Amino acid sequence: MRILVILLVAVAAILLLRVTARAVWALPDTPMTVAEDAAPERASLVARLVERELPADGEGNFVRLLDDGRDAFAVRIMSVDKAAQSIDAQYYIWHADTTGWMMLDRLLEAARRGVRVRLLVDDNGIAGMDEALATLDAMPNAQVRLYNPFVLRWMKPLGYLFDGDRLNHRMHNKQLIVDGSLAILGGRNIGDDYFYYGEGTHFFDMDALVAGPVVDEASAIFEQFWGSALSYPIGQFVESGNPALIDGAAEAAQLTMIGSAYVDATGSASEWRRRLVEGGEVTRVELRSDSPAPSIDRPRPGTEMVDWLEEKVGVAEETVDIVSAYFIPGRRGMEAIGAAAGRGVDFRIVTNSLGATDVPPVFGAYAKYREELLDDGVELYEFRAAPGDKAQINWRHSFRSTASLHGKSLIVDGRDVFVGSFNLDPRSAQLNSEMGLFFEDPDTAARLAAMIDRNAFLWSVERDGEGEIVYVDEEGRVADPDVGIMRRILAWFGRFDAVEPLL
Repeated sequence: MRILVILLVAVAAILLLRVTARAVWALPDTPMTVAEDAAPERASLVARLVERELPADGEGNFVRLLDDGRDAFAVRIMSVDKAAQSIDAQYYIWHADTTGWMMLDRLLEAARRGVRVRLLVDDNGIAGMDEALATLDAMPNAQVRLYNPFVLRWMKPLGYLFDGDRLNHRMHNKQLIVDGSLAILGGRNIGDDYFYYGEGTHFFDMDALVAGPVVDEASAIFEQFWGSALSYPIGQFVESGNPALIDGAAEAAQLTMIGSAYVDATGSASEWRRRLVEGGEVTRVELRSDSPAPSIDRPRPGTEMVDWLEEKVGVAEETVDIVSAYFIPGRRGMEAIGAAAGRGVDFRIVTNSLGATDVPPVFGAYAKYREELLDDGVELYEFRAAPGDKAQINWRHSFRSTASLHGKSLIVDGRDVFVGSFNLDPRSAQLNSEMGLFFEDPDTAARLAAMIDRNAFLWSVERDGEGEIVYVDEEGRVADPDVGIMRRILAWFGRFDAVEPLL
């Protein structure tokens, strides 16, 4: 009886602490109203260059795949530098590292020369950036907003203990729009990991550069999130700092890049033009995004993306290639794959192996479906770090390998290509907002499909003669992945059905 009383008192104390914490660190019901200037009307080099690549009737869209991290960084930097009217940026993660500081410095410089700069970042992915982002926000031509912010600024993870329902929803969208004429969107956040810079972990990822009428659609998506009920001016939570903070960090970042391909590639106007147009196509494009959460009390986005992707898989006639860094199909996904496979559609799926993933529990949840996927005739591949690389502990990103898959793409019938932020997992389907585009380009589809063919970075997941899961390398030999005990333990937690919806 005494133990029961103690337990009841403990539960009551925890509930009281939770209620008190929610009251003390409550998010304001409505964001602070901020006056907003229109983008200036100036001649735009970006717009003129884009017009040359588009058909005269204004019907087509220009698309160029950015599948190299260095290229993706250079195009962003050079486009921001050429902006004359406006820059709208929307990102899930912005790291305080070399490429992160350089990008932020370019936005600051754009604001100084009179360009209207608006930056919307998810508050879950800006560790160490509060003061710098507030400094940018203090510039006359710049505004920074936080999506679904943490009121408790120190020890942010503690917020999940008393406000987890709201904070578990994140804005996973990534896009950069310059002068309303050009947009870059896809899977990359801002940071060294995503642009293959430095000695740390490198993410294999992809974006698409687009121009044409679809940019108006991207701008409409940005406006929807910028004005949403969960987008708050950073000034409501963080005091502004000194512009010298960004200047100093950017100068140090620039010095680390001296002599590197990154600096060399962002120099001349002719190089920028070449990078923008080389390898691009005018083609049919479809862009979609989930709607933002409607209110603080209803912190769940729309489900436009998952419905759209399921529709695309549902009309496939011959082949579907899926690349998803975090792949947990769930019953709905398995039913869609099974139905298409039953019609004779051939599937190839690529995701991270346990040794390459940065979230081991996701691998554990995905591993539950491997046997059924193989039974459906799916060709299953898992990305591995470069031969000889070992998993390492990095406390900023938990347990990481030195190379990891971060891309999210689909190729349907060797013709239609999807690039976006959407992983085929419950978090993308139910908790986060996502965006992405389909474009018709058989050449790009063929190039991406060829990358899935067996190579040194992929295991083929198969069954041996006894029906057990085995890994087969590019030479056809059964491999033995070198995975530590800690990763196996973390993956084991992902196998619980109660954990899967959170991953």
